[in-house]
Amino acid sequence: MPSFIKKAQVNFSDLLFQYEFHAESGVFPGFTESCFIKVHDQYLYSDYRKDALRAIEAGLKYFPKSSTLYAYKAIRLMESRKTNQALENLTEAEFQGHCLVEAAIIRAQIFVKQNKQSQALGVLRSLKEDENLTNDQRVQVVLAEADILEEEGMAAEAFDNISGLLFKQPNNPEALVAVKALVENQRWYKDSIDLHLELTARDSFAWAAWYNLGHAYYGAMEFDKAIEAFEYSYLINKKFAPAYLDRAEVCQHMLMFNKALMCFRDVLEFTEATEPILHQIGDCYFGLDRYDEAKKFYIRAVQLNKHNDELFFKIGKCYEKEYALKTAERFYKKAWQLDELREDYVEALATCYFKMGRHSKVTPLLEKVITMNPTEDHAWVMYAKYLILTGQFEIAKSLFVRAEDHTYSGKLVFCHAALLYILGEEQKAFELFGEALEEAYECVGLFFELVPHVRHDKKVQGALNYYDPEYYIG
Repeated sequence: MPSFIKKAQVNFSDLLFQYEFHAESGVFPGFTESCFIKVHDQYLYSDYRKDALRAIEAGLKYFPKSSTLYAYKAIRLMESRKTNQALENLTEAEFQGHCLVEAAIIRAQIFVKQNKQSQALGVLRSLKEDENLTNDQRVQVVLAEADILEEEGMAAEAFDNISGLLFKQPNNPEALVAVKALVENQRWYKDSIDLHLELTARDSFAWAAWYNLGHAYYGAMEFDKAIEAFEYSYLINKKFAPAYLDRAEVCQHMLMFNKALMCFRDVLEFTEATEPILHQIGDCYFGLDRYDEAKKFYIRAVQLNKHNDELFFKIGKCYEKEYALKTAERFYKKAWQLDELREDYVEALATCYFKMGRHSKVTPLLEKVITMNPTEDHAWVMYAKYLILTGQFEIAKSLFVRAEDHTYSGKLVFCHAALLYILGEEQKAFELFGEALEEAYECVGLFFELVPHVRHDKKVQGALNYYDPEYYIG
């Protein structure tokens, strides 16, 4: 599930165009210190880190006494593991009057890059003792320390420190994001539940804490409570889209499709209908067997992303459910064209051809499926069922011999037993039937799918009673 704090998007602008236009000459008429920082941020957002560093260096030629530009350069150099140069620039930033607290945090991060974790923690712990820190500064110090502690295997101490911070500032968004990430990394859902229950008890309107609580319940598989916590979050903050979307996700997981659709309906009143949202709405309607509505939303999603193979596949499934098999075939082919490694697309296409009676196209596809993933029993079982149901018994016999070199499963043994029974080899068939019951008793229905007339055979009933005296064949 997504985090509720998202990086602010920085769009390319006329400022960036002007910078690039003048970059070759190195003369930037009208540029201020903040202009270079904005250009840096735009490059960084697009992950052009070298260009971001160059923008800062260009700015320093114009503003050689800028403490902020030196600090930015130190951070970029640190990320490139040029740590000695980073420390030199950080020292210059401090000399030019950069905030000592922020500089100390950067210095600690550089020490981490140099594998000097103890020194990094020493710098941050000294800072924490400063009674003159503002609330925001204290948050930054604690979170920087927590990152190092978790990396050093001291996640419990990191959790305690962030928890202590949240007891004083229960609505601090950065601390809430940090503790959520830490909990998910360590899978400490019970601890997170206790913490966020305490935070919501202290402030019942702490919508972000309710949101984190929902994630904690979700991780602990307490789905009903997760649904309730997410609902509290968006009832307090009515335009907090992630709570609606995450509640919808849990509802889908619980097959509560109508409730999920209500969440989507509410969130679309104030947010854009994105491809993932339209996709999920389609899944809900598919789960409700409302295939026509599902298609409409899948098709709307495809219009936003024509390279999403799964959407084409699901449209095909809708058409197959409506028995529009030729149309389903077209969409399955498109899905397979977009991702040739998805064996389930090939299986779906093979099933479609089988239903259309175009058997000559089925066998090559099923051969391809078992070639793609020979250790997966599902493909072999599907192929075996097809061969038995279409009376291709000799080919089925050779298939079981081939399968022995790649995989083994109770389901495949049930299929083999059914084939032997059909061929009149009852003794061998019942031996395999017993073996399959030991391996995969719950899959016995597969045997009766292939030889339904054997359901009341005394030997079969005896074997079933041996493994489950309460088994009843209707």
